[in-house]
Amino acid sequence: MTHSPSVHDNTTTISFSADRCVILLLPVVWSVYAYGIRALFITLVSVIFASAAYLLFCLALKKEILPHILMDIALSAAVFAFTLPVSVPYYLPMLGGVIAAVPSLWLPKGKKICFGGFLSAAAVRAFFP
Repeated sequence: MTHSPSVHDNTTTISFSADRCVILLLPVVWSVYAYGIRALFITLVSVIFASAAYLLFCLALKKEILPHILMDIALSAAVFAFTLPVSVPYYLPMLGGVIAAVPSLWLPKGKKICFGGFLSAAAVRAFFP
């Protein structure tokens, strides 16, 4: 058994999160090709509202803004946007983006968010079937 890869490499949490965001660009490009420009708008609305919600939550609660958590929230919001149909009204990606930012509020410093996009998808589908 070995240590985590970051022990053997100079990879930081921020660079790892940024790499995952870059990797997600290919599915975004494909969704625009397959479903049209509206798929990009839905993804952008979700990511922008999730990022803004995280920043506002941090400012309101006087918590430190962590860049890797912000990137994880953007990633979760993009994953959530991929679960939505292209014909969805824009308020649902907005709401889902805000829900994707909520788990970051109770995480201790240095912890990662898991499945924020799936939490958003479940909550939006529960309240707006």
